[in-house]
Amino acid sequence: MYGPDVLNLDTLPWHPAVHRTPRPNRPTLIVIHDGETSESHQAAESMAAWFASGKTIGSTQIVLDDDSILRCVRDDEIANGAAGANRWSLHIEIAGRASQTSADWHDAFSQAAIRNAARVTAAWCKRYSIPARLLTVAEVRARTTPGICGHADVTAAFGVSTHTDPGLSFPWAQFLQAVVEEMDMPLTEQDITAVTLHVVDALNKTLPALVANAVMEKTDRDRAWMEDADGTRKPGALYGAVRKFLRAQK
Repeated sequence: MYGPDVLNLDTLPWHPAVHRTPRPNRPTLIVIHDGETSESHQAAESMAAWFASGKTIGSTQIVLDDDSILRCVRDDEIANGAAGANRWSLHIEIAGRASQTSADWHDAFSQAAIRNAARVTAAWCKRYSIPARLLTVAEVRARTTPGICGHADVTAAFGVSTHTDPGLSFPWAQFLQAVVEEMDMPLTEQDITAVTLHVVDALNKTLPALVANAVMEKTDRDRAWMEDADGTRKPGALYGAVRKFLRAQK
């Protein structure tokens, strides 16, 4: 197991993937995936073996599960992780499935895997000066803001694939908090806003249309501070709830 301040990106076990090419530029985006695997202590090894088999065109920099973190593509190489954004992205494959529920992501196996993913993400954020914040689909598409997103966000931004991982129930708030803790940095208001917008997006996609519309209308009112002409910040109910949740995780 890799603990805080112990993870060294340059000494992770090397399991080279078939599909990797030299990267000419500095990475600015970290993309989170799930491996569509069962919860197994050998899940990382299985994903690495799949990328090395030549039976898939896919690859990611890192594959991991609850007790293993393996490297398949170097940081200075391009992985075939999320079509449309690979040239400027780093990719992490977490053992699990996009169909997992919130309860599934909070079992012991997934919690350990998420923490390992947070360690890798924090190390990358420090190394490449990538802010530990979630990007909107518009920001992913624009390529002007460095940060973190899911494969689903790349799909929505560029429309090149149909991948939806790591799924609507992936615990982004907890993951971001874990990344921040690994970096030993405080959460910013911008971080909390990003998580809030992801919550709104998930609600809009999963609730029945009528209920979702009501939630969105309330959310628009609650987050009016973001559109205030004089720049006055007026955190609303949903923003406040997310902030309270994130602070409680510390």
